Amino acid sequence: MIDANGWYRLKSLAVGGGPAPENDKNCTVLAQLVNDQLQDLDSREMTTDEAITHILAILGGGEEIDGNGTAPLLSHDCELEIAYTNAKTGGRLHRQSLKSFTTGRKEPIS
Repeated sequence: MIDANGWYRLKSLAVGGGPAPENDKNCTVLAQLVNDQLQDLDSREMTTDEAITHILAILGGGEEIDGNGTAPLLSHDCELEIAYTNAKTGGRLHRQSLKSFTTGRKEPIS
């Protein structure tokens, strides 16, 4: 989840593999690694799509996340959903899948 209103630094609030208790530690570590990559960005100067593109680059291996760049964090065929708020829609939460990002379709969460 990212803030696209420009009031906060871009931050990956939740990155992980689901609610299973055995994944909790790994999800926390992954979220911290992504946040470490994002900490120097100024989201006030980015559009929502630019912010999403940057997060996808980190998760997809476009940027090294662990220092050795051995493999992307996400496989090419994985399902990914990003949720964001936008001031233009009154702060309404939107979600966007990786597939919809590449096709340009955005679906509001009902």
